[in-house]
Amino acid sequence: MFLRTLHNLWKDDCGATQAVEWLILTTILVLGIIPGIAIMRNSLNKTLEHSARMAMAGIDDDQSNRDQNGRPRGRTSVQQNHGSQNNGGVGDLCN
Repeated sequence: MFLRTLHNLWKDDCGATQAVEWLILTTILVLGIIPGIAIMRNSLNKTLEHSARMAMAGIDDDQSNRDQNGRPRGRTSVQQNHGSQNNGGVGDLCN
């Protein structure tokens, strides 16, 4: 009786193909998710580190490239073309 049951179990492979397919699919998904999560973690750490450095320095991202009067540092191409006549207004672009 035991041998007959063992023989019937050995011949029955109805769910074996599906189990192997699910095992392969799960393995591929897990192996793909782990590096993706690690990349996201590294990116988040870099972003938070940058934000912390800016906060510790007391510098806003928008203000880091401005002088003490709030004007952008350096001259733009429009300012270079107009020289000292340009006071930074929008009307100056039409002259």
